[in-house]
Amino acid sequence: MMPVYKFVRPYWNNPEGLTFSDVRFTFPLIVVSVIVLSIVLSCSSNDYQVESVASVESPGIVRHANNQDLKDGKIPLEELLDIGEQIFRASLNTLDGAGNSKTRLLPNQDNISKINARFNRISGPDANSCMGCHNLPSVGGGGDNVANVFVLAHEFPNANFDKGPGDLYETHNLLDIGNERGTISMFGSGLIELLAREMTTDLLTIRDNAKIQAMEEDRPVTLPAITKGVSFGEITAWPDGLIDNSKIEGIDEDLIVRPFSQKGVYTSLREFTLDSFNLHHGLQAEERAGSDIDADQDGVPNELTIADITAIILFQATLEAPTFLEPKNEASKEKVNRGDWVFSDIGCAVCHRPYLELESPIYREPNPFNPAGTLSDYPIPDIYDIDLTKNSSTNSVTRSREGTILVHAFTDLKRHDMGPILANENREQRFVDPAYWITKKLWGMMSEPPFMHHGRATLIEEAIGMHMGEANESRLNYMSLSDADKSALIAYISTFGRK
Repeated sequence: MMPVYKFVRPYWNNPEGLTFSDVRFTFPLIVVSVIVLSIVLSCSSNDYQVESVASVESPGIVRHANNQDLKDGKIPLEELLDIGEQIFRASLNTLDGAGNSKTRLLPNQDNISKINARFNRISGPDANSCMGCHNLPSVGGGGDNVANVFVLAHEFPNANFDKGPGDLYETHNLLDIGNERGTISMFGSGLIELLAREMTTDLLTIRDNAKIQAMEEDRPVTLPAITKGVSFGEITAWPDGLIDNSKIEGIDEDLIVRPFSQKGVYTSLREFTLDSFNLHHGLQAEERAGSDIDADQDGVPNELTIADITAIILFQATLEAPTFLEPKNEASKEKVNRGDWVFSDIGCAVCHRPYLELESPIYREPNPFNPAGTLSDYPIPDIYDIDLTKNSSTNSVTRSREGTILVHAFTDLKRHDMGPILANENREQRFVDPAYWITKKLWGMMSEPPFMHHGRATLIEEAIGMHMGEANESRLNYMSLSDADKSALIAYISTFGRK
């Protein structure tokens, strides 16, 4: 008969950790433990996994993509997309490397403190899965208010408002420790990134042309910074090569259009995703931490390979753009058409441009304008180039007579001053003024309420009422409408959903 063994006190109830006096064990248990430990230690760094003692629990990520296989083009595109989707859906756990590595910097941490700090709804990690927040109306979408995050609060190891080490010994409250934001949809995000890449290329070309003209004519040259019908101010070049971008507006002076996050501060899906896995889940990607480097000292190196991140990016990039709902009858159609006219007449379409024109729908990784710390030059074979219009059934992406792609996202990808009501944040994100926000993409908005950056508007009319600053005239125009035209406008915007 096998002798019985038991743990008198489980480690999570023991502030001092396990001691030999807590455990009765026999020789067979020692043998099993040694065997399991040997298996763990024998794993190579390339396919390293932390295994539970009982070998019955598994990481949430069931399969990782291999970097060399990606470089060699050995992973079929559909298979790579499947890997990206399962990582996006995975409920991440300790075996994946998830958790709050920031607490290792804190003094006097016992086991209970470390366990309680594994998740922190304010300073993060604050989620087990990408899908946990991005799920309205389906996987990859936006999120309810319950999924709101506190941007920039991640700078604190374990926020709990006690002025202790978790708060960096500072005094904070819920309003100033981070900026509360809603979860935004990723549908159509590949097309949005392609638009931003083309706009950035246009602006850099305008800058270079201004420089060439200034040198040839030996005088200062000022050119309008306009791309795809959107004005970003103007660029002045001097004969000595000096560039004056002080009159650039709506983007940073480096002329890079950053379409992601509600402040417009992320260049690409890749940059956004790398930050998200670190801040929300506690996973460090190989391309930032280094190959075979356990940067957060949790026993799991290479938590996300370069190929993993590429798979996740391609999955998100291929999420189909939202669909506009068709009116159910002639009366509804007439009302929606009237609302379309009102939308433009009162000035909404100045910023919420009905479409932006895309030259090429071919998505490829990585984005050449990615910042340091995010891959911008990596040998990914062209078999992973994707035509985002192929097999598309959405009515929000159409072709012009010239063959270009019209992306009906209802945005200009530019930051605007939205006035005092929306200037509610106390911490600046990447030096963007609190009142400035990138124009919200309206496609699909009705499938992922509530509205505005913090979810404080539950009705379309409430959202309109919060528009001030550069949008104040449009707000006043709306208020002066007849009830019939207000109803028509709201009926029109209500078609911005997803089947």
